[in-house]
Parts: sequence; C-alpha cells; structure tokens
Amino acid sequence: MVKDSYLIGKHEQDFKPAKVVHEKVPKAPYAYIPQGDDKAKKNYRDQEGAVITAPRNFTTTRLKVGKVGRGTTFSGPIPYMADDYNIASKLAKEETAYHRSKVQEKPFSSQAKRLPFGTFMNPRE
Repeated sequence: MVKDSYLIGKHEQDFKPAKVVHEKVPKAPYAYIPQGDDKAKKNYRDQEGAVITAPRNFTTTRLKVGKVGRGTTFSGPIPYMADDYNIASKLAKEETAYHRSKVQEKPFSSQAKRLPFGTFMNPRE
C-alpha cells in the first residue's frame, strides 16, 4: 500500500463496521419425524415404468361448427326493432291530457266570503 501525504498519521486500515451480527440458525430440540404412512405418496407408474392414466376429471363438448364473424348468433338473425326517439314527448302529452281532464274549470278560491276579521267565521261564533 502506497502512503499518500494526506494519510500520514491517520488510520491506514480498511473500513470495518462497528458491530457484526451473526445470524443463528434455530435448531429444534428434537429430530424431525414425518407424519403419516410412506404409502401416502402415490405412484403413478406401473412396474414397467409407463405412466398410468387416471379417468378424466371433467369432460367438455366439441367446439361449435359454423360461420364466425359479424352477423352470426347462436339463435339466428335478430329482427330489427325501430327505436322511438320521441317517446318522452308522447308520454308527456298523454300525462298532460290526463291531468287536464281531472282539473275543474274554475280554479280553487280560498275565500268563500269576505268578513271584516278576514276569516270564514266570526270570532264570537
């Protein structure tokens, strides 16, 4: 190691951390004992070494045969139904006509007769 002029009188050792923590591997106070039988592990090979196939877990149907693309459906073509964009105004007109049929010709008047006290009956009565 070459000594530089600015390192003279300083520490010339490499950097070491102040504290080193050693991780301890925990040890069980007893030996591992596997649970269950050794027969629990299934062997999927026969005596000759070929893989034994089990029955299918689920079955599926084959894909549909026919046209693919625009305008195709499972139930055939869907008939065109025109949309009435003026339905809101038609309903409003019907509701207005029903309301006007129920309204009386003369509007409601709240005063039957004017009295000097401004009420329907005299306070003495």
